[in-house]
Amino acid sequence: MRILVDSHTIGQNEGGIERYIKNVLISLEKIVPIGAVLYKKPTFPLKKSTKTYYVYPNDFFRLFIIPFILIFQGYDTYFSNYTTPFFKPRGKKYIITLHDVSYIPQKKLFSLRDRLLFLTILPYSLALADIIIVPSNFVRREASKWYPQHAHKIRVVYEGVDTDILACKEIPKDRPPRMIINIQGLYFLCINSKNQRKNIDLIVQAFHRLTNKHIKLIIVGGRRNITSRIIDKRIRILPYVNDHALAYLYKNAHALIYYSSYEGFGLPVIESIANSTPVIASDIPSLREIAKKYITFVPLNNLAALSEILRITASKTKEKMVVDLNHFPYSWKRTAKKIVEIVDTV
Repeated sequence: MRILVDSHTIGQNEGGIERYIKNVLISLEKIVPIGAVLYKKPTFPLKKSTKTYYVYPNDFFRLFIIPFILIFQGYDTYFSNYTTPFFKPRGKKYIITLHDVSYIPQKKLFSLRDRLLFLTILPYSLALADIIIVPSNFVRREASKWYPQHAHKIRVVYEGVDTDILACKEIPKDRPPRMIINIQGLYFLCINSKNQRKNIDLIVQAFHRLTNKHIKLIIVGGRRNITSRIIDKRIRILPYVNDHALAYLYKNAHALIYYSSYEGFGLPVIESIANSTPVIASDIPSLREIAKKYITFVPLNNLAALSEILRITASKTKEKMVVDLNHFPYSWKRTAKKIVEIVDTV
């Protein structure tokens, strides 16, 4: 078995999708021979045996050239997020990950380009794929509803906690990474993305209602989708940060606020839990599935309820959770092993 991993999202600030493919890549190379298709050199080391193929950073060129890499470099399996190349060479296997189907019920939140991609290339890719991996049973049900003709190809493979996040877990509180050195005192943490479904504006509004002026709100991921005009000095917006800084932020946060309207899995939730930090999250099916016992749930689109939970949480000493990582159900090693088992069945 030789797997070619389409890793072009690495280094592109693609949030959860980038973290997913990075960790699958690192974990797979420990099990089977792999190659990686990239747009730019990764900032993390790969095994010397992992071959890298740097292609021109254009999606259509990448999808055209990959079948030839499969043929001439001797790979039997192609693995990627969402899309496959335009054709499949004889005897090759295509495995794709469908992270969610939010582009159907929440299509207004997506750009015209993304909607066209999901309406054209994605259905073609689903038809061409031998196996469709999804990150939760919630996504399996949703995908089976919208694509019943492909339901027999869908397999659930849970995601894991970033190895770098765990490796950085013991950063001393009085020695923060350089890029966040000025963050001190109590703070709530939330993670922004390029998609509006994270509801950052609602989080800002709920936070602004707090009478406790000693707690801050740290938003990681830049200003995208933040339209609120009530950003004050208690709110700090950071760009994308490295794993070292993110681990520090998780570990020392009073709580993670994850008020998303739709998720296939929710990587920040389990990363926060693995760092023993409480999570305040929207009451949606996928989050109940992956981490029900660790989360304080808030009804979706309920500003008053979210504000009240933040008030109660801010008034209490941080409730540091005891999480036994040896028995934590989410690890990238387990994810990679499951993917290899699935490839073996095709």
